[in-house]
Amino acid sequence: MSQTTTFTDVTGLSVSITPSSSSNKILVIVTVNSSNQTEGYRNAFRLVRNSTPIGGGTAVGSRQSAFSNIQYASGGHGQLSHNTNFLDSPSTTSSTTYKVQMIVETSSLTGYVNRSYNDSDNAEPYAVRTSSTITVMEVKG
Repeated sequence: MSQTTTFTDVTGLSVSITPSSSSNKILVIVTVNSSNQTEGYRNAFRLVRNSTPIGGGTAVGSRQSAFSNIQYASGGHGQLSHNTNFLDSPSTTSSTTYKVQMIVETSSLTGYVNRSYNDSDNAEPYAVRTSSTITVMEVKG
């Protein structure tokens, strides 16, 4: 995934839920494992409800909201884990979609999810495949 200023949906990291009451809350639990191809650059992740970013810091000026922003110091060969738990109040009984989006620091780089940069069969033992998850649970309000 190659991006600069645009957050992009991470394939496979979305889930929909239909709350049974508009007063209920939704607990969203996210774990994303990622790497970057070059040392010193960052990947960032945000949580989105339908099309609205939630659960991150306050966006100010050009600084966007995210729940994780990690700079890779290992040349991208290892993976880092990005995690968040967020108790959302969607105030609806309509189907609601939660998804994870990713941004990469510069368009000349590629960020990877569930694998390290060096993904060849001859890679060192730490070049592993991992999994990422998004889980939602309805909590009675």
